[in-house]
Amino acid sequence: MNLVLLFLSGIMLVEHAIIGTNALVKKETVSRTTGIPLAFFEMFYYVILAVLFPSILLVYFFLFTHVVGGLYYVLKGERSYGKQFYVGYSIFEYVELLFIVYIVYLALTLP
Repeated sequence: MNLVLLFLSGIMLVEHAIIGTNALVKKETVSRTTGIPLAFFEMFYYVILAVLFPSILLVYFFLFTHVVGGLYYVLKGERSYGKQFYVGYSIFEYVELLFIVYIVYLALTLP
């Protein structure tokens, strides 16, 4: 299971680094063609984390934000926001990136 978790976390690391940087530098997110599958993938990832690490409360925070934000993105699909939104969004992406690094650490150290 650790190998699967490492693989999924690797995808998440790359995705959050790219999206966080795009939000900060270019003031944009990904296209809907890419964003909708990513939204569902992230929901799936956090459900897996909730099963594997039920005592880490931050997992539930990210699960909640991805379900609410992901469904909003899928159903509404707006991509035009103000400059402050993208700065805040990039900070959120980088905080999430740090959390995923912690998950990778757990996957490497736990039996």
